[in-house]
Amino acid sequence: MSLRHVFVIASLLCAASLASADVVPIPEFTGYSTEGFEDGLTPGGHPSPVEIFGGRCSMDDSFSHTVVITNSWPGSGGTVTPFVGDWMGGTTTGDTIFEFADPVTDFGTYITTNAAVGDGTITFSDASGALIGTLPLTVEPVTWGWQGWHSDTPISRIVMTPNSGLGWGLIFDAMQVNWVPEPASLGLLAMAALMLVRRR
Repeated sequence: MSLRHVFVIASLLCAASLASADVVPIPEFTGYSTEGFEDGLTPGGHPSPVEIFGGRCSMDDSFSHTVVITNSWPGSGGTVTPFVGDWMGGTTTGDTIFEFADPVTDFGTYITTNAAVGDGTITFSDASGALIGTLPLTVEPVTWGWQGWHSDTPISRIVMTPNSGLGWGLIFDAMQVNWVPEPASLGLLAMAALMLVRRR
């Protein structure tokens, strides 16, 4: 393999990392970072946005600007308790907004609502605010269910709009993310390819 081929491969790796594609649903995964509301925020209501994922993401309620950490949340659909651990987190009335300081390729969560009406819509945007995609959001009242997504275009903002309307939010637990690899990581891949060629 020539040096020219190495640079072509490295260029393709970089291009692939920047390629645009639709957002696609994915099965449950264990991400690079996990948020289960077990550390950091104390139980109760918090003015939002609040920091989650170690400060690399903020979570907000578009209407009440309140995020609640609790172990029991009654509503018109019934009472929700945590999926795992002692605590869960959610919004109270409006859209749930996640904004990532560092963009992600994968996002997933266990999700439910204490409202009698489920489901909704989810939108994904990049760092410039451009829309990446919009998909239906499956939310079953008072029953935890996994929802996960992947995008080749880095995701910087996610908005979840529940069908229950104002007055009922969404509840989350065992959230997972994979961050976009740093440019240095792509450089390491190119260097590794170059070293393989030199050894031959």
